[in-house]
Amino acid sequence: MANANGITAEPAFQVPYFDRLNYFYGQMLGVSDFCAEQSYFREKSKLHNRCLHGYGTVCGLRVLVPELKPDCEGHEKPLVQIEPGLALDAAGNELVIRAGEHLCMVDLWKALSDGDRQTVTQKLGSDPEAWFCEHVYVCLHFRECPLGPSRPIAVDSCGGILPDVYGKVRDAVRVSVSLTPPAEDKRCATCCCEGPCACDGLLIARIDRFHHHKAVRPEHVHNEVRRRIGTHRLTTITGVNWRHGGDYSPHTADRLLKDGLVVHFSKPVWIHPAHQRGVADVYHIESKNARNPNIIELPGEIVHGHHHAPTKELRYRIPHIEECSRNRDRVLIVVRCGFLLDECCRPVDGMNVGGRVPHIGADYMPYAEEAPDLEAGAHCGEPPWGYPPWTSGNGTGGGNFESWFYVEERKGAHHAH
Repeated sequence: MANANGITAEPAFQVPYFDRLNYFYGQMLGVSDFCAEQSYFREKSKLHNRCLHGYGTVCGLRVLVPELKPDCEGHEKPLVQIEPGLALDAAGNELVIRAGEHLCMVDLWKALSDGDRQTVTQKLGSDPEAWFCEHVYVCLHFRECPLGPSRPIAVDSCGGILPDVYGKVRDAVRVSVSLTPPAEDKRCATCCCEGPCACDGLLIARIDRFHHHKAVRPEHVHNEVRRRIGTHRLTTITGVNWRHGGDYSPHTADRLLKDGLVVHFSKPVWIHPAHQRGVADVYHIESKNARNPNIIELPGEIVHGHHHAPTKELRYRIPHIEECSRNRDRVLIVVRCGFLLDECCRPVDGMNVGGRVPHIGADYMPYAEEAPDLEAGAHCGEPPWGYPPWTSGNGTGGGNFESWFYVEERKGAHHAH
């Protein structure tokens, strides 16, 4: 059974019927027949996109800050530039921005609605130098753009002249800028799931602060909020509280292990499987300078306030360390992410690609000593998806997250107690 729009009545899988023309000699075809022929192929393509590929950015579409000079009065514009690229929206429509299109350059202030501009003005008050420090969201929307106005040569049934119509329709894209974030898609899949997606537009960037007479700063543009193409948004590891490949003094290394190794996830995960032995392990690998080098497992415990609720943080403590690490020993951390499931029961995409999952800041390691980051080198300066920051993951759920740091006593090092 279908409604007036041809949508099946079952809420779990809303797909139109696919009716195609059956051609025969002497058949009379009208406007509705040709429209049905187009609809058959368009709806098939959209169903294929959203059920087999999901939705999100496919390539390009990175939001950047262009280099522009101020005008004669010294004013700048809050402009951002969208790179050419391709995305799929939640309905399966292709969103394409081509090189040289006017959509590539967006004035954030002009693109805001009248209501949003009024909200910004009210919150900033009379201070002309104040920056708006709330989030602004840049989204893409599918739209149909009529082309080629034409006058019909036929007359209507009453003998009148028909109005002008458009001979073509182009699949196009509209850019929106808003203070309101798009609705979060809480579905676990894009096909055969309950209810349609309530998201209005495809989010491609978040701007943290802007001024309507000043240029946007690159550090305030966050491309990582976008959804990468997929039927499910995989959970990744977004930060750890140690420097991968870094050097720590024995005192600092022992304190870090006793206070806890912290791992942050992009979405909440169920931690109780991590309490199984072997899901999270820490190994002490003795230096080859030792007389009889060993690999020693350091038994620890998962610290989590509520085992029956998902969380974005895993903390692994080793409360009792029998022997302090010696110079040039290595501490190896392994988290087997195939056993950590998100709220949709999908495994965490945990591979530490390039070893560049970032350090999450001094709040999680408040020690006087800081270990430097492992040098990234000139190659592969950006993640595989084309924009920082790095996270774990190669696009496939599961995999082991592996990281390590070294123990090295620096000459003249001073320990904070």
